[in-house]
Amino acid sequence: MNRLFNHLAASVLCTMFFVLPPFAQDAETTPAPLTNEALATPVIEKEAPTTSPPISKRSSKRRGSSRTTYDDIVMVGGAPVSIKAGESARDVVVVGSDVDIDGSVQGELVVVLGNVRIGPNGRVTEGPVIVGGGLQTEPGAKLGLNPTVIGLGTFGGMTNILTPSLVNASKRWVAEGAFRIRPIPHALPLAWIVSAFVLGFFVLIGLIFQRPVSATVAILDEKPGSALLAGLLTGFFSVLLLLLLFISLVGWVLLPFVICALAAFFVVGKVAVYRYAGQVLGTQTGMRFLQNPLIALIVGTLLFYLFYTVPVLGAVVWLMVVPLGIGAVVMAALGRNRSTATGTTAGAVPSDVPLGTSSTPPVLLPRIGFWMRFLATLLDFALIGILMVAVFHKDPPRWFLLAWALYHLVFWTWKGTTVGGIILGLRIVRIDGNPINLPVAVVRLLGGFFSAALFFLGFFWAGWSQDRQSWHDKIAGTVVVRTPKSTPLL
Repeated sequence: MNRLFNHLAASVLCTMFFVLPPFAQDAETTPAPLTNEALATPVIEKEAPTTSPPISKRSSKRRGSSRTTYDDIVMVGGAPVSIKAGESARDVVVVGSDVDIDGSVQGELVVVLGNVRIGPNGRVTEGPVIVGGGLQTEPGAKLGLNPTVIGLGTFGGMTNILTPSLVNASKRWVAEGAFRIRPIPHALPLAWIVSAFVLGFFVLIGLIFQRPVSATVAILDEKPGSALLAGLLTGFFSVLLLLLLFISLVGWVLLPFVICALAAFFVVGKVAVYRYAGQVLGTQTGMRFLQNPLIALIVGTLLFYLFYTVPVLGAVVWLMVVPLGIGAVVMAALGRNRSTATGTTAGAVPSDVPLGTSSTPPVLLPRIGFWMRFLATLLDFALIGILMVAVFHKDPPRWFLLAWALYHLVFWTWKGTTVGGIILGLRIVRIDGNPINLPVAVVRLLGGFFSAALFFLGFFWAGWSQDRQSWHDKIAGTVVVRTPKSTPLL
């Protein structure tokens, strides 16, 4: 491990601790040798919980020797690391904990946000490199060449900010948040304090950049599936672009501008998604005051905060919001929003047209949201399930997906609906007024798999959006309408 790499690694780790929530785990970890004799004399005074193992650690004890030699020790948080007299280790990298050395470190010693004490018998071959901490040496201690100590005062008086209580709270955030796969640990007051500041920042962005946020919200309402796809593609190509700029000397000039642009897309996108969620909630509940952009933004942000406190689901929701928001911002920036000045989509028709006679064009009939579609889908599911059990006695689930696809293709092309839709009086029509043919049915079926890919979010969109279209409806250019009772479906 050469010195240049360790200096760079220490700088990156320090940057992560000041920019992102500190990745320190609230656990006490013991570097345990592999042999039974070594297990009887642990190096760390406290035992580590089995739920939070160290990042990378191996140890061994040489046969016929009273000295215990450890391989590389890498620890994040936890109890102080202690290498006692008569013990030695190769390279030691510790983040968020103190280090006490009275033995020997044969390689380099790198410590971030921690203090280092080297006793009278302590030996460090190279370094140490200490970032955000202090170094204390006892008489007789031997250090390597050019030890590097970067104290917290170097970062502009951070000593007064990084109090022990804040460090402990950061460790709890990682232990209760990151390790449980959720952005916000609800039992941690610091998490809600930071979330409140973030909410205030989002409100400020929503007030300053009203037009970009409004254009992004319109994209979310008009083309959510396209926005999600655009966000995923933007993330993929952004990573490639950043790598190309990083490895080229000329690219270092453009790298800050690209990072700032991505950060701006990220913030505006999240603000737009939160505001859109608040407005949809107001539409569904009939609370008109939620149509106010500022109130909708606050309510939508709080709603997502509640999701973020749920393990696993919180991380999934956060990961879905990011590409969706970024993609909508990219599409709005490229001028893909085709909404008219009245707020309706080009080619779209009002969804609240009153029910007319049988001569009313199908595309002008009242549109159906999520719950009626869901009930029709349950009826179709029950029908196909019964047929699969009757035909395939041994393994009906094996052919269910194929039967489901063929069933919808045939009925959509033949009648523009399914058996469940016939019972409830629903029909699928094209926005341009043409009947549904096989190519449109295939596109809608494939779009249905896309709507189901992200926890069926595309299906729920039919109940949220003003035009009552799911993602596969938007892709295929179709809507689901309720037909008059006088109109036969068979």
